[in-house]
Amino acid sequence: MRASRALNSDPQSIHVGPISYDIIAPLNSICVRLEANEQRPIAFDIVFHSLENSEGASDRC
Repeated sequence: MRASRALNSDPQSIHVGPISYDIIAPLNSICVRLEANEQRPIAFDIVFHSLENSEGASDRC
């Protein structure tokens, strides 16, 4: 999957087309999400956790 967008002046915008990510716990875990679309009918939610500090980590996006 490849996505791009024009430079945005909003630093809080964390999505590009069907790809986005959420910060679940700062410096601990994030969720990367791909939404299904017409070109690629696949979707996923993947959660990445830090190896150093996993207190309060969630496996849900």
